[in-house]
Amino acid sequence: HVDSIPPQSPQNIDKYRIQNEFTVYWDEEDLYNKNPNDTTVFYMIYRFDGEEIGEIGNNENRYMMTKKSYFHVEREKNWQLFGRKVTFAVTAFDKFHNESPPSDPITIKFKKQ
Repeated sequence: HVDSIPPQSPQNIDKYRIQNEFTVYWDEEDLYNKNPNDTTVFYMIYRFDGEEIGEIGNNENRYMMTKKSYFHVEREKNWQLFGRKVTFAVTAFDKFHNESPPSDPITIKFKKQ
């Protein structure tokens, strides 16, 4: 029997900036008293132009996958975003690839030179 219960959404998403790099992070999942089938095995980060989140699950909106509870956005590698706002949302996947609802969105403004 295959589990269809998704893991919990990533919680307390936030960001900080050091020079020209943003780090977006969220709380590690609490693993106590939890069904091991519902444990997060990786996170999917979705990226949207502007300040609103669009369709979660759409491959075009997928930015990256990570097993860590953070990711970096380097300004130099994202020069096309200068002067624009980008919003990220994060989902969690379990070993059966059940996807959680998205985290709260977080917006980053890339200043012009």
